[in-house]
Amino acid sequence: MEFYFSWLRAVINYSQNYSLNVVFQNSNQQNVTCKVKRKIEVDKKYLHYQCFSTIRVRYVTLHVAGCQICSLWISGGKNVALKLFTNQSTTYHDRGQSFNAVDGNTDSDYFKGSCTHTDLKDANPNWQLVFRPPALINRIVIYNRQGPDSKRLKQFSLTTLNVDNIWSNRVPLMDAPLNTILKSPEKRLKMIAIDGPRDIPNNNEVFLTLCEVEAYEECPKNLWGLECEQFCKSTCEDGCRQDDGRCTEYCIGYSDPPSCSKECPEGSWGANCLKTCSPSCSASNKCDKITGECLDGCKPGFQMPSCEQKCIDGLFGANCSQPCSVFCEDKPCHYRDGTCTHCRPGYRGRHCSQTCDFGFYGRNCSEKCSPFCKYEICYPETGLCKSCIPGYIAGFCNEECQEGKWGDNCSSPCSSNCITYDTCNKMTGECQGGCKPGFQTPNCEKSMY
Repeated sequence: MEFYFSWLRAVINYSQNYSLNVVFQNSNQQNVTCKVKRKIEVDKKYLHYQCFSTIRVRYVTLHVAGCQICSLWISGGKNVALKLFTNQSTTYHDRGQSFNAVDGNTDSDYFKGSCTHTDLKDANPNWQLVFRPPALINRIVIYNRQGPDSKRLKQFSLTTLNVDNIWSNRVPLMDAPLNTILKSPEKRLKMIAIDGPRDIPNNNEVFLTLCEVEAYEECPKNLWGLECEQFCKSTCEDGCRQDDGRCTEYCIGYSDPPSCSKECPEGSWGANCLKTCSPSCSASNKCDKITGECLDGCKPGFQMPSCEQKCIDGLFGANCSQPCSVFCEDKPCHYRDGTCTHCRPGYRGRHCSQTCDFGFYGRNCSEKCSPFCKYEICYPETGLCKSCIPGYIAGFCNEECQEGKWGDNCSSPCSSNCITYDTCNKMTGECQGGCKPGFQTPNCEKSMY
């Protein structure tokens, strides 16, 4: 299988005089020529080799002298803008055609015929590139024309249209020889547009000239391979290298990036095993090497899965599985053991789960029921008597019956046969002044005849 080639990067150790030649071959091992290429050295350590021609290769051979190659990266992406459909608002003579910006020639000398140019009187100078099919772009490179007219590009900006028909924010362009726009490839792009001032009357000054526009499609995050067909391992936290699938900087659950072959030792987890299991795990040295989840649950007072957070208000105990007593008052219970700060009136104990003993009520069961409660029993929350001894009004049983009433809850009237009407013993109903003639004591209800 043959693949498009766009660039390679080598990390090298070299002496002052060295040579490095790159040879491309197809599947038949015939040489393939890159007609437009560039070699760039960076920081005396990195060597970038770019090919701007459209070539498909099977074999890449490096012939070196005077240097050592420490590592090598061959890009699986390519400049997908090459030879695509373009359009511009107007064209200056025949020299400045819109397709000159995607012909593969990056020569910045306009007069050599490989740059675009909008025409005089163009009130809205602009240029577009259409991706067919839409492409996942992570880098756009614009080659400006050279000379004093390079400053014209500062009046323009770049925007992109994705497959959801949403335009991106504008990126102002500079008058530098190269403008590189890096993008986060989240959505595939349908179009690149470059435009500037609008509705310019009698325009004789604002012209758009592009000597080359490149759009590089690399693998999206978490994919690798020359065709971006393979998935990075789930243990690679920051994606993986597109040439071999190895983790870039971090391994999740492993200690040895980029190979990610050594599992975290017991008690550690996460990226490069730099995190330790929570001391609130039931077994503090046992947690999942990837997620940090405590394998045996949490100590009392901490939440699953990682046992790093205390129980939310209202819960306590192992894995925060127990609710606080509904009889805790004001504040929630203690997150570890469920102890209530205060109990609601009528309840007592650490968890406020016990009612007051008979004869007591209120906060901390510190109040005594009224002695006029029947059997001295009252409701533990309020102190209200369940019933009163005869002669007292229902409630707290601390008020005697009104004149003319007696008995349980003062529900019985004194006899009309009492000599002194409405005056009788509030507990027994006995007429205190005796009975009218013909009626028997004590309650004056029975006739003597």
